[in-house]
Amino acid sequence: MSDEDTARFLASVAGRYATATLQRLLTSSDVCCRRAAALALGLLADSRTIEHLGPLLCDSDRKLRLVADDAIRAIAARDGS
Repeated sequence: MSDEDTARFLASVAGRYATATLQRLLTSSDVCCRRAAALALGLLADSRTIEHLGPLLCDSDRKLRLVADDAIRAIAARDGS
């Protein structure tokens, strides 16, 4: 995703979804929804969200596992964990 696309995605998500809503979307039956929620949380959330992202590291969808891993690393780097 380009920097411009990332900024647009962030603006769209941050204005519409609370962190708790994104955390609930991580359990959706729609894998694309889970991927988008994990991506958004990685960009917006703090370390309290890591416990919600952790189970995705064992998901059957490889892309989701990668997005969740990236999100956890981004949160940890940002929060200094």
